[in-house]
Amino acid sequence: MNRFEVYALDADNNKTLLDSMTVYQGTAEDFAQQDQAELTEANEQAIDLPIRKNKEGEELILRMIVPKTPAKYADVAQFLKTEWRKSGIGLDIQVLENEDFSKN
Repeated sequence: MNRFEVYALDADNNKTLLDSMTVYQGTAEDFAQQDQAELTEANEQAIDLPIRKNKEGEELILRMIVPKTPAKYADVAQFLKTEWRKSGIGLDIQVLENEDFSKN
């Protein structure tokens, strides 16, 4: 891995970083794994933002209704709730029995 940085010097020799670039060597698979690891780390470090509000002070909270089975639907809904919270969006999840879900 090589990192290149571009700086600007003013009349007083103060250095300001203008841009930087990192050059990697490896296969596309290596890049994909590294990118995924960096995204995962950044996502874990992200903080929850306060729930967004409109001009009237109403919070941005969405409601998602999912069937009880397959359980993966509730898992995905919980994942979305966690991710959207980092953007200031609330998610209210309601899990219904399959029969009740199909009636709605």
